[in-house]
Amino acid sequence: MGGLFSVFWWRFLVALVLVCLTYNPTQYNYIRWAYAQISSGADKKHTLPLIAFVGVVLLIAWLFYIRTTARSLGGAGVLLAAGLCATVYWVLANYGVVNPANGSALIWIALVLFSAILAMGMSWPHFRRIWAGQTDVQSADHR
Repeated sequence: MGGLFSVFWWRFLVALVLVCLTYNPTQYNYIRWAYAQISSGADKKHTLPLIAFVGVVLLIAWLFYIRTTARSLGGAGVLLAAGLCATVYWVLANYGVVNPANGSALIWIALVLFSAILAMGMSWPHFRRIWAGQTDVQSADHR
């Protein structure tokens, strides 16, 4: 069981890196970098191919994570996971752990919670197999 949780944490870290590379409240993210490159008047002949390449790599990773999460958790599971994350934020705000007026903190919490949803979607078939003894048809080994 310990190995299962370490796998979850690795998947969570990869999801967090993906989410934060795409956007975060600092200046170090793909969206702000691409916008700055395009709007700065830099030599577009040299910057646009790199912007496009990084964008396509991020899009591939996003599609992989989103599709896997949607297939694994299903629509109801994704909604329940999002509801759980929203109530986590609500509890944190209600007990004064986080200031609701701090937009940057809200964004960071949302990024972490969204990464947790993606990681759970990536890990759910493994958790289900261990806890319930059930295997998804999609995750069964077809040899």
